[in-house]
Amino acid sequence: MATRVIDIEQAKRGLAELVDEATRGTNVVLTQDGEPVARVVPIQRAKRARRLGSAKGKVVVHPDFDASLQ
Repeated sequence: MATRVIDIEQAKRGLAELVDEATRGTNVVLTQDGEPVARVVPIQRAKRARRLGSAKGKVVVHPDFDASLQ
């Protein structure tokens, strides 16, 4: 994965381009006075929607689940 290091002052002028690069997989690191201060990363989206009841019948609760352990 490629990494792009850019000064924060330059990043202000080309923020949209940096966001596009990050969404395509480029690591974008912002620096200030030569020191890394931030990273631009894409938001990770859920791979698929959750479905209520999808574990129905897969979980078993035994009648003595809350019995004393002694």
